[in-house]
Amino acid sequence: INLLEYNSCVLEKSLGILQFSSPGFDMNFLEVFGVFSLGSTLFILNEQLRQDPLKIKNYINQNDIDTVMLPV
Repeated sequence: INLLEYNSCVLEKSLGILQFSSPGFDMNFLEVFGVFSLGSTLFILNEQLRQDPLKIKNYINQNDIDTVMLPV
């Protein structure tokens, strides 16, 4: 609950959020439900896009994504 509350403060004005991490990543649950709890749109990269930075950039621009969640 604390992490969901934190995400809601950090991401509160985001309309389109790109999830970079794999669905098997343990933080995936927090990312997905954090975005949905805000009413934002979640964009999930497929493996082919994830491997090409130029395609990622184009995907972000085409979909008006304003926030990207990257694993640290």
